[in-house]
Order: sequence, then structure tokens, then C-alpha cells
Amino acid sequence: MIVHNIDRDHLGTYGSVEKLNAAFLEAALNLPKKAALAVNWDHRKCRELFRAVEEKRPDLKLVSYGASMGCDLRLLDRKVDGKNQRMKLQCFYETTEATVPGIGAFMAHNTLAALAGALALGQSLGAAVAGIEGFRGLSRRMQLVAKEKTVLVSDYAHNPEKIAAAIEGFKESYPDKKITVVFQPHRFSRTEELWDDFLLSFKKADLLYVLPTFSAGETKPQRFSLESFGKAVEGASKCKTSLLSVDSFRSLGWLNLSSTDTAYIALGAGDIHSLLCESLKIKTH
Repeated sequence: MIVHNIDRDHLGTYGSVEKLNAAFLEAALNLPKKAALAVNWDHRKCRELFRAVEEKRPDLKLVSYGASMGCDLRLLDRKVDGKNQRMKLQCFYETTEATVPGIGAFMAHNTLAALAGALALGQSLGAAVAGIEGFRGLSRRMQLVAKEKTVLVSDYAHNPEKIAAAIEGFKESYPDKKITVVFQPHRFSRTEELWDDFLLSFKKADLLYVLPTFSAGETKPQRFSLESFGKAVEGASKCKTSLLSVDSFRSLGWLNLSSTDTAYIALGAGDIHSLLCESLKIKTH
């Protein structure tokens, strides 16, 4: 079991942050005997979970990872090289390097999570690194959709922390380009629950287009206003924000593939990716 973060999300299911935290602890404490648990040491709630499990389940194999001092697998340094990252790692008393695909600090931490999981299951550091270096990435995780004179990528990020991390990583890879984000909110309930958190997620963007909310079967609340959401984001994140209809999105009027100074990123967990590929006449898989 790997616990990478315990963010304020899915409160419609759990009812409160306290119940969400308790659910993670319950799941960890119910692991089979001599099972393995890898935990993100940089995340305060994850660290608290680690200490609680360590006290109550001494039979479990526990591995901590992160960039903070005191963890078992630590990221010492990373450098971005195009679409790859070069990571310097320390595992207990052993130091090594790994070149992995993907951009952004969040991708480096995802790599740490995978390596820690392998170590918790008894794999050697060398074998784990060799395995991760052969990984070619996932669909909708900084997936390159089109590259002519400009760049267009698609990512599944749909909650505030993931959105901010995706945009920051994108900006890190293209520091000299203006970043245009097209975001499709996912669920009215999530947008309302995390409203204030969303407002600060787009600080690294230069321009933001907001698509209609992907309802995922929910009924739109009478008080819900996407116009208010867009204005609030623009005020908090200081990026120019406009609403975009699905028809306008399909027409690609917002996209300039001949631009050399703009990079585009499409974010959301709904159908934004399939709509984008359909409009560009790209086959999805």
C-alpha cells in the first residue's frame, strides 16, 4: 500500500476531513500481517499516519520517501532535461541516480512513490531504479497531444493541489512560453467544496479558459455560478480568465498551433481529453 497524499477531497463521501483521515488509518491498520506500506514523508498528514501505524502495527514493512530529512528514500536533487528528469537519490546509506520520463516536481515525487513501493516489497534499489527507468509514462499524465510550432499536453489533474502541480511542472519545462490552461471542472460538489482552494491553483498560468462543469451525473445546484467561479479565480490567481462553451472548445478557436511563444495544457477528469482529440482528429487509446 502506498499513501502519497491525504488531501481534502471526496468530502461528499466521507463527510469531514477527520473521517477522511480516519479512513486512511483504518485501511493501513487492516493490512495483512507482514504487508508493506510506503508513505510520503513530505506530506504532514501522511507522516502522522506513518507514526500511528508504526506504533500499532510493528509487523508491517514501512518505507518513507520524500525530499525531507529523515525519510528512508530521499530525493537529494533533480534536474529537468527536456521531457525527462535526472534524479539523485539516497536510500539509507546508498546513493544513486535515475533518469525518468515526465516533467514537474510532482512527477519526481510519483517516481519516489513507485520506488518506495518496490523497496517495501523487498526489491533492491538498483533493480527498482532499472525498472522505473524503463517506464514510458501514462495516458493523460502530461501526455503530448500535439506539437507543431507550439506544444499541447493533456493531464488528468482535477483537484486544486494536482492542478497547481501540473501547471508548475509545465511552466518549469517551458519557462520562456506563455502558459494557456483549458480547465474542465469535475463535479459541481467538488467545485463547491474546494472553491477557495481552486482559486489559487492557477497562479502560474497566463491565460485560463474554463469549460462547463462535467457533472458526472450530478444535478447543477441553483446557486452554482461558473461565471462567479471564473471571476474569483482571475482575482485570486491573477491570470486572465474566460469561460469557453463546449462548441467553442470543439472549434479550436482558442488554440493557435502556429504560435511559438505559447504552450497549452488541458486539465480535467471529464471528457475534455476525448473532446480535444476528436476536434484534432487524433485517435485515442
